[in-house]
Amino acid sequence: MRNKKVADCLGVAVGFLGFSLQVSPVWADQPTAEQALRLKPRQADVQYEKVDPKDIASCELKQLKRPEGEGFLVTGPSGETLRWFVDTNGDKELDRWCYYAGGVEVYRDIDADFDKTADQFRWLGTAGIRWGIDSNKDGKIDSWKVISAEEVTQELVEAIKTKDKQRFSALLLNAEELSTLGLGAEKAKTVKDRLELATKQFEEYIASQKLLTANSKWAHFGADKPGVVPAGTDESTQDVVVYENVVAMTDTEGSATGSDQLLVGTLVQVGQAWRVIDAPRSVVEGAVLNEQGVFFNSTGGLVSSKGNDRSVSADAAMKLAGKLMEQLEAVEAKLQSATGAADKSRYQDERADVLEKLISQAERPEDRDLWIRQFADTVGAAIQAGEYPTGIDRLSQLPEKLKELDITDKQVAYVSYRVISSDYALKVQKPEADFDAIQSDYLKKLEDFVTKYASSEDAAEAMVTIAMSREFEGKSDQALEWYQKASSSFPDVLWGQKATGALTRLKLEGKKFPTITGVDLDGKKVDLNTYAGRPMVLHFWASWCEPCKADMKVLKELQSRLAKQKIAVVGVNLDSDLKSASTFVKESAYAWPHLQTKNGLDSQIAVQLGILTLPVTIVIDSTGKVIKSNAHSTEIEKLLTK
Repeated sequence: MRNKKVADCLGVAVGFLGFSLQVSPVWADQPTAEQALRLKPRQADVQYEKVDPKDIASCELKQLKRPEGEGFLVTGPSGETLRWFVDTNGDKELDRWCYYAGGVEVYRDIDADFDKTADQFRWLGTAGIRWGIDSNKDGKIDSWKVISAEEVTQELVEAIKTKDKQRFSALLLNAEELSTLGLGAEKAKTVKDRLELATKQFEEYIASQKLLTANSKWAHFGADKPGVVPAGTDESTQDVVVYENVVAMTDTEGSATGSDQLLVGTLVQVGQAWRVIDAPRSVVEGAVLNEQGVFFNSTGGLVSSKGNDRSVSADAAMKLAGKLMEQLEAVEAKLQSATGAADKSRYQDERADVLEKLISQAERPEDRDLWIRQFADTVGAAIQAGEYPTGIDRLSQLPEKLKELDITDKQVAYVSYRVISSDYALKVQKPEADFDAIQSDYLKKLEDFVTKYASSEDAAEAMVTIAMSREFEGKSDQALEWYQKASSSFPDVLWGQKATGALTRLKLEGKKFPTITGVDLDGKKVDLNTYAGRPMVLHFWASWCEPCKADMKVLKELQSRLAKQKIAVVGVNLDSDLKSASTFVKESAYAWPHLQTKNGLDSQIAVQLGILTLPVTIVIDSTGKVIKSNAHSTEIEKLLTK
């Protein structure tokens, strides 16, 4: 007889995720695949793989134990992964619900505080990068931990269509975030004043706007490239990254114009998320909007499609009204609903066809560059997701096809780098893959890329990737050489700055570790000088990193076993969401201090010390000198006691 509680839990009403699943180490009684497939994501706008009722009998549910925890894996008729419901903290309750499309995880509901209710929602893989937080657990997203500029405009369109003030508020820059930007007093007041008006203006706008209807769809993100407002501008204390004069392009079925523009205005980057600071406005046909940016004084010159002068945004809107853009939207819709591998591959081919035509017919160099990048990004992503294995040929052939259009070396480099990355991902996905041979070939291609396209910004990432591989192989001299190349060639690029940090870290061995001060996860001051005269283990970690958690168990045991040596353990947390980190530390009883950071692996301390992956453990002796700058957990005790 089946475990009735388990079966009932997985047979709950659609959309409810706060259920309890009691599991045993053996899980002799388990639910069926049919019961598991009844569950749906907590958020409505998720494009995940559904199973035709006639195929459900061919699906299979397995009980598995993986590094992230113990759970139920549901596979489809062809063995493809459909769902993965897992208990990550060992309390015998499900706390992560993962949904797949084409064998790739595209969404997950997360119970981060383990109270049996999902409170975080992540879009993954080919579905984007959104990561929403539901603080009051009502099923609605209250804030965005991660969201791209493009996805902000998508959310804004949906908020207008549904007249959802909370959905708009979740996109707004809040007071705490404003205070972290380091703006000068005058500029901060300007932004604060606009934010105070934004909610009221949004309410007025949704009450009167006629641009968007229930049939409207977000179509495209329109803006010039983002800009950096450097520290020191208007008395600011740090760089701020912004988009100015952003436009969301929309399509409405039955609309006389076909495509319309929604003025979003200024977007500001905060950590891994983008924020709006104004209520949206419609761009009415025939009207001219000379919108001046909040941070840049140049006028955007945005006009409607009947204006005489055209900005990049207006030009993009004009193209949306054309036949090719309609074809692109149509094939995108087919891709969203496709379930079979053959259909997905065919539609990927169709999309690539349309994008090639858009590239060849683009009048402006910047528009051509946009479509080339979109071709490379979408085809590359589809290859890596396993949806378009033949796409590697199309991606490889693109530069040759476009020679007559006089594409630049920079564009060829952009495409070529994605060919290398996609080819590598395609090869390692194969069951019979010889990883060592594939890795060797991949690194050789990266070296050739660096030689051929030395000035491409992708070369910086390629150099760091090679250096990381050499470092993990124990080839320190080669790692230093590659980090040095990236550092000296790209001092103003993030990957170059990370390489500089890696050089600093690797050269610390035998030298005094620099003084670090900051605050812990509770806001209390931490100063490494406090532990002078004691051996120290400095552990860089994040709550999403399973190997980090394994290391922390080792460190806890080690600290207890070597109590006489009074070893100090200090963590450096690289989560973007400090709440997740704090909850994990308290529940796991890792009582040593944990310095908090902002922006994860892109945070100041991570960049300055070249922390490129996690975990990273630095072992320091009682004199304050670094014994090893990237130690494995299995060697820490030996390093401290030799």
